[in-house]
Amino acid sequence: MKHVHRLVAAMAVSLSAAAAGAATPVALLTPVAFAPTTDPRAEVRDDCKLGDMLAHHVGDALRRANKGPGTTDSMQGDVLKVTVTTIWGARGNNWTGPKGLGLDAVLLHDGVVVRSTSLHRTTMGGFWGAFKGICGFMERDSVSIGRDLARWSRDPKFVPPSEDAVAPEAASAPASEAAN
Repeated sequence: MKHVHRLVAAMAVSLSAAAAGAATPVALLTPVAFAPTTDPRAEVRDDCKLGDMLAHHVGDALRRANKGPGTTDSMQGDVLKVTVTTIWGARGNNWTGPKGLGLDAVLLHDGVVVRSTSLHRTTMGGFWGAFKGICGFMERDSVSIGRDLARWSRDPKFVPPSEDAVAPEAASAPASEAAN
């Protein structure tokens, strides 16, 4: 009988600790913002519907990770604000080189900054990269960014993986400008 009481007590303590440590759900603030630095790549941003793509993948990752709504248009509660700062890579498939996204993310609680990070992801498109266009590459980057931000929103110690390389100027400009 003592063992049953100990087991019940241990379960009660673990459940209360889990409830106390459970984070409030974090939702992505929509629409996703774009910094003026992305203006030279407006055709990629618009053709790929990059704002919707990021809202879908980051919002879905947050919904699954935090058991919350995923996206919101309100600043109330815990909100993740994402601003795309860089879109780089030539249009085309993996023969034209890697494609990437850079962004700043800010975690807000009722409009007050809690913490922030910058990250970027690049891809060569994976096995089928030769058959994908730039939107397929951006989709792949968006999925990775969604996973990174979902984990970062739950774990303050997590540092999203980010290459140290910065997008070269020629790669971030449209091909017509890079040739001049």
